[in-house]
Amino acid sequence: MKQNGQVGQNQISGQYPADSIDWIKLRSVIRRNWIGVFIILIITNSAGWVYLRYKKPIFESSSELKLDIKSEASSLGLTRFSDPYNIDNLSGEIELINSRLFFNKVIETIDIDVQYFTHGKILNDEKYKHTPFIVDYELKNNDFYDRPINIDLLNEKKLELSYVWGGKKYSELITFGQPFENEHFRFTITTTPNFSNELLDEQFYFIINSHESLIAYLENNITVEPLNLTAHTIRISFRDYNKHKAHDLVNAIDTLYLEYTHLQKNQANENKIDYLNQQMKETEKILEEFEDYFENFTIDNKTVNLDQDVKKTLNYMIQIDSQRFELRARISHIEGISEKIIIEDLENINIKRQYVPDYILKDFELFDKLYFEQKQLALAYKENTFAFERKLQELDIVRGNLVTDLNQYKLNLYESLTALNKKKNELESNLLDLPSKGTEYNKAKRYYALYEEMYLSLMQSKNEFELARAGTVPDFKILAPATIPINPISPIKMLVYGITIISGLIFCFLFIGISYLVSDKITGISEIENLSKAPVLGTLPFEGSVSKGVQLFVNDKPKSAISEAFRAIRTNIEFMVPGIKNKVISVSSTISGEGKTFVTLNLGGVIAMSRLNVVILDLDLRKPKIHQNFGDKDTGKGVSTILIKKHTLQECISPTGLENLNYIPAGPIPPNPSELLLNGAFDKMINNLKETFDVIILDTPPIGLVTDAIMAMKTADLKIFILRADYSLRSYLQAVNRLVDVNKFKNIGLILNGLKSRHNHGYGYGYSYDYGSSYYENPSNRSWIKTVRRKLGV
Repeated sequence: MKQNGQVGQNQISGQYPADSIDWIKLRSVIRRNWIGVFIILIITNSAGWVYLRYKKPIFESSSELKLDIKSEASSLGLTRFSDPYNIDNLSGEIELINSRLFFNKVIETIDIDVQYFTHGKILNDEKYKHTPFIVDYELKNNDFYDRPINIDLLNEKKLELSYVWGGKKYSELITFGQPFENEHFRFTITTTPNFSNELLDEQFYFIINSHESLIAYLENNITVEPLNLTAHTIRISFRDYNKHKAHDLVNAIDTLYLEYTHLQKNQANENKIDYLNQQMKETEKILEEFEDYFENFTIDNKTVNLDQDVKKTLNYMIQIDSQRFELRARISHIEGISEKIIIEDLENINIKRQYVPDYILKDFELFDKLYFEQKQLALAYKENTFAFERKLQELDIVRGNLVTDLNQYKLNLYESLTALNKKKNELESNLLDLPSKGTEYNKAKRYYALYEEMYLSLMQSKNEFELARAGTVPDFKILAPATIPINPISPIKMLVYGITIISGLIFCFLFIGISYLVSDKITGISEIENLSKAPVLGTLPFEGSVSKGVQLFVNDKPKSAISEAFRAIRTNIEFMVPGIKNKVISVSSTISGEGKTFVTLNLGGVIAMSRLNVVILDLDLRKPKIHQNFGDKDTGKGVSTILIKKHTLQECISPTGLENLNYIPAGPIPPNPSELLLNGAFDKMINNLKETFDVIILDTPPIGLVTDAIMAMKTADLKIFILRADYSLRSYLQAVNRLVDVNKFKNIGLILNGLKSRHNHGYGYGYSYDYGSSYYENPSNRSWIKTVRRKLGV
């Protein structure tokens, strides 16, 4: 019992457990969205049809190969050089076929660098082996790789070639068989036996594929997989839009594989041999470097006996020191002579002939002779005589020449001394380097011997690996050659149709599920019955003319379906509050827009038609509008002025156009509506109205916005709560349940307003009223009335 009570409480509060489904709501969602479900199914199936219509079929051709590798290297006694990778391993064969190296061989063998196509309205078709022309090309601009070049066949001799470059379209008129050349390419286009005049109306284009695009084409479309590991069989398949092209490529791959595999099977030994060749070249280079070193060492040092070179260097340095000493002595002697000549101290000049060259000695002898003659003339002539002055001039000239020669000779001596100093420094440096050079030389000799031995070992290993390579014999067989495929592998019609149907159902499920989750509005009577404790008094069908200004339907359209619905509600009210005279009925809703005032007016009208005196009170003191619905102006008096005792009831009661129906407007908007209803004057006003009127209807403000309605509802014998289909949220029913549970209100009834025809079942209906029969005479409606009585306990 406790568990059932908890479930009931969840339903009353409008919240279902997370693992349960509100089937009533789900059916309502499906009914509202069946057109969307139908559209989704149409779209998904149409998408499948369009896909099959415009998707180019892909064909696959395949072959089966048996692989077996026999190695005869062991017969030569070279078992240590057998292939460590187990050369007949299927994975190795698959990787070999999928390698770019093998694809390069395929590209070189098969003529697929130029592709020819025809333009279609939607799809283009490759004219493999059926092209009406072929292109011999030489590209000068690599940007023309993988670029479409259009061809329009004009006649048997002419064609128009067009292409786009730099955003501009270029066209050229070309003759078949004659080369055409520009700055981008050189083309020679010739016809094939497939050429006919019927093809002149078609548009062609060709693409010159780059090497990388061809590699990518092979990589993306070839499949190599093992069939039987024990039998060493593999399957090679190739996919393409053209079944003949797929067939030719598989055959070419099989043939190339059989021819190429012998070299590839020895790839391990080939790599070893290449490695040995590389090592031998490097070793040869090192040996040559050592030999050059020995040769240069001998040339630079003039010997390979470094001890003897040390002795020679020391002797040479001693000789250089002697020469330096002699040069310094000569320089000193020459400087002394020059100084004495300049100061004319000729008597003290002592010339050492070994230090002075012969040409200077001759100049000195001439100078000495002239000097002697000058002394002789000085004895016989005066200094100012012409002969004496002339002799002095000759002497000065010879003296200047002698000083110049001495200075030049001294300069030569200094240069020789500098050269000897430099030579000595070099000898000293070489003398210091000779021990390290000896060590380096001996080390180089040892390394040379080691590399020489290594080179001989590499040569021997290379010969052995070449013998092992020659001993490998491949033995492959084509078990099933490639055939031209008949049916495409893609698209598969049944699979596509199945996917479209399943995807359509999934999308429909998601659509309904999302609609179910986002739908939080009341759509029908069944939801109210399951979510609320209060009974339903009736439903009001949707009427489009309500939005056109017609408010008092029961008077203006008495035979309409909505008027009949109000009559049914009037009857149900009698069941809710039987035997009570001078009834007080409150009408409220959760928010504005649910039709509260509309129901109040028409409910008062239909009760007044039953010859009961009815008054309607506009208790929406914050937003009064009852008087507007009756076409009256604000008179400045009403409920608010009655409660403050400014006016009496008789002054505020206003008649309507309907007999027995009156109303009291709200009056001026007060600053404290809630306090006016609590001061006791309101209850007194109600009691006074009961003395005059049979039914008092209170049009309260929405309880979801203000609290005035709850205070007014306490005085009511029947509390009517208005809900609007497809407008009011399911959570609004929680307000009704709170009135029952928290406020302990009794005699609460619900009216569902604006119910469209698809929801009309149970209490209400949405069809036009049948003028020829009474509503209550309908058997189904009589059974419904019994159900209401049973729920109300009457």
